[in-house]
Amino acid sequence: MKEKVAIMEKEEKIEGKDANEKASETTKVLNGKVTESNEASGQKLTEALVPQIEISNLIYTIRGQQVMLDRDLAKLYGVETKRLNEQVKRNIKRFPESFRFSLSNKELTEVVAKCDHLKTLKYSPFLTYAFTEQGVAMLSTVLRSETAIQISIKIMEAFVSMRH
Repeated sequence: MKEKVAIMEKEEKIEGKDANEKASETTKVLNGKVTESNEASGQKLTEALVPQIEISNLIYTIRGQQVMLDRDLAKLYGVETKRLNEQVKRNIKRFPESFRFSLSNKELTEVVAKCDHLKTLKYSPFLTYAFTEQGVAMLSTVLRSETAIQISIKIMEAFVSMRH
């Protein structure tokens, strides 16, 4: 019960922020709570918080495809971007070019210019990867946690709602 009160208090503080800041702050609460709790309570927190996150704001159109960036996915899943990409590389056969691709410098510059929460990517020495809807679905099998499954379901719902 204390967790619900803490979440509600944090959500009230977030209300005055724009959509990107709100999504970022809500994710931080999710990350903190999920890593501190066991899997069962983590699932409950995920189900409670994810609908409030504007996942559709994290879906971009690049190369004519709707994609999500590795950094945003890592935040939603509650893992480091480095760890997410390590899992992908360990299972690279599951991620053909049609599921995941690296952004060119031009594409990265365009995305960073449109999204304030990605401004640190501008000077990052690491490649940024974009995951298509199929790539996101495959991520849930690679990450193998209940949280990853629940988050992936919410992301799939966001992709579907954007098509209609």
